[in-house]
Amino acid sequence: MNKEIRKLSIVISLVILVATIAACAAPAAQTPPAPAASEPAKPAAAAKPAEVAKPAESAKPAEPAKPAAQQPAAKPASGPLTVIYSALQNASTLDPHFAYGYQYLTYGKNVFEGLAETLPASTEVRPQLAKEWTISPDKLVYTFKLRDDVLFHDGSPFDSSAVVASYDRIKGYNKGRVYLMNFIKSYAAKDKYTFEITLKNPYPYFLEAVARLLIINPKELADHKAADDPWAEKWFAAQGSGTRP
Repeated sequence: MNKEIRKLSIVISLVILVATIAACAAPAAQTPPAPAASEPAKPAAAAKPAEVAKPAESAKPAEPAKPAAQQPAAKPASGPLTVIYSALQNASTLDPHFAYGYQYLTYGKNVFEGLAETLPASTEVRPQLAKEWTISPDKLVYTFKLRDDVLFHDGSPFDSSAVVASYDRIKGYNKGRVYLMNFIKSYAAKDKYTFEITLKNPYPYFLEAVARLLIINPKELADHKAADDPWAEKWFAAQGSGTRP
């Protein structure tokens, strides 16, 4: 038994010896070399800026459309023209030597004219059927030079004979606007386009009276008068032929 223990001790000793020798013989672990320092990464090349887009060419404005060819104005129909006017009440007459009131004036001032006219909302007087006038130094004689380019609505020419016929009618009619002739001593046509009035006394507002003595067409008076109506009152009460354009 002692022999076996001795053999076992020898074996164990040999094992320890072999292990010790093997440990001493193993090479020391080599420390792996430090990795070489890597070069710093080069910065990426800057991206080229994108080219600025060129603005699109502005569209040319469209040419304006050419207006359609204008048709010639239709010629007014020949013959009588009917005008309808609405008012609060009817004028009692359209006679320019008798009628008063706004109902008549709307009609009368658009049909008839005087040798002169007063400006709206004013006392200033300007020529109308007369081109000009002169007043004598004593303020009694008014000489009117008449226009030579005026026609009545029926195409009859206007001249001094129409003024005489109109003043004769107002005086002979002896109503309506006859009071405006109270200042007149006489009147006469001096030639075809000259008319003269002589006053009884100087009257500073006489031209305003002249503006209200309207001129009618003597042809209409001659055509429509009658034995019982020498001043054609019935005809002028409902129609008239003046010079107003």
